[in-house]
Amino acid sequence: MYDRGIVIIGAGKVGRALGARLMELGLPLAAIYNRSPIPDLRLSAKVTSALEALPPDADLYLLSVSDDAIESVARALRQVLPSGAVVAHTSGATPLEAVTAHFPKGGIFYPLQSFAAGRQPDWPRIPICLSANDARTLALLRPLAERVGGTVHVLDDAARRRLHVAAVFANNFTNYCYHVAAELLAERNLPFDMLIPLIRETANRLGEAPPARLQTGPAIRGDHQTIQRHLDELEDHPDWQDLYRRLTRLIEGLRRG
Repeated sequence: MYDRGIVIIGAGKVGRALGARLMELGLPLAAIYNRSPIPDLRLSAKVTSALEALPPDADLYLLSVSDDAIESVARALRQVLPSGAVVAHTSGATPLEAVTAHFPKGGIFYPLQSFAAGRQPDWPRIPICLSANDARTLALLRPLAERVGGTVHVLDDAARRRLHVAAVFANNFTNYCYHVAAELLAERNLPFDMLIPLIRETANRLGEAPPARLQTGPAIRGDHQTIQRHLDELEDHPDWQDLYRRLTRLIEGLRRG
């Protein structure tokens, strides 16, 4: 399987991480496409900025481009690849139809993780979410997912979209709250590092019980005096004060419910 190689379209954070993982596993990386040249790309594969230079007979083409570019890149690929090519995108929010509209053997190969330059992903712990337009395409994607990542989940568009929304709450929104905390501390010349043990302890408890049962803080205790002191402290930051109020009301709902 994969004797003719795998092609990665897009050398951003996801594309680079996947390319490095394929090389680590000894899987053949036939080519990498990126719209503009990338001089520091450390992947031993043919690199091109021309779609027409891609091998037309690879086993799999992985679209690791931005969500809003998936459909247009798939359309452009259809001009240079045979209709029977297996093309899968790596997005959590984009529907399968973005590729199947152009390639009947379309799929999705979505690693549920946030990738950052210079950091080594813990691939054996990363869930890989798959979708495919037919059983044969899924049969091609599943062994790759089992080798690349951790657990493998076959999800339809609705389930994957819900998962992606949940991931935004769990990752992106919490990170914004870390930003707010860092800014508030900086105003009093306090280091954000003081909060890291607390953040890690909270994260380490996950899995011991449902998150609602792990909730702590003044809102879940009904400590209105402390809540008011916090609101007073945020008087100079009305947007953050409003965010505090909204989150407090939602957490108070956990206590009542």
